[in-house]
Amino acid sequence: MSAKKFRVGQELWFVPQTWGRPVEGSATKITKVGRKWLELSNGRRACVKSLETGYDQCYLTRADYEKERELFRAWQELDGLIERRPPEGVTLDKINQARKLLGLEPKP
Repeated sequence: MSAKKFRVGQELWFVPQTWGRPVEGSATKITKVGRKWLELSNGRRACVKSLETGYDQCYLTRADYEKERELFRAWQELDGLIERRPPEGVTLDKINQARKLLGLEPKP
């Protein structure tokens, strides 16, 4: 994103880093828009490109945060289902299809 997409008074969803513990986050407002940084009403500043505030993260909306959180949980669940050895009936072709579907290329 560029600084032009943000405006003073715009609300963002701020999520502090909790090192694995679930957290809801809170609304914060932009108080100043700079070329590289957004200054926030909670005293932090966020990178215009990534919305990162050091270890913390801002999102455009709470819904964006919840969507990312849901995706992360689903990915962790999928990762937990994969066993060391392939289950019976899994073929190389099926693995390659899954890789392609997930956009995962084999490592050289």
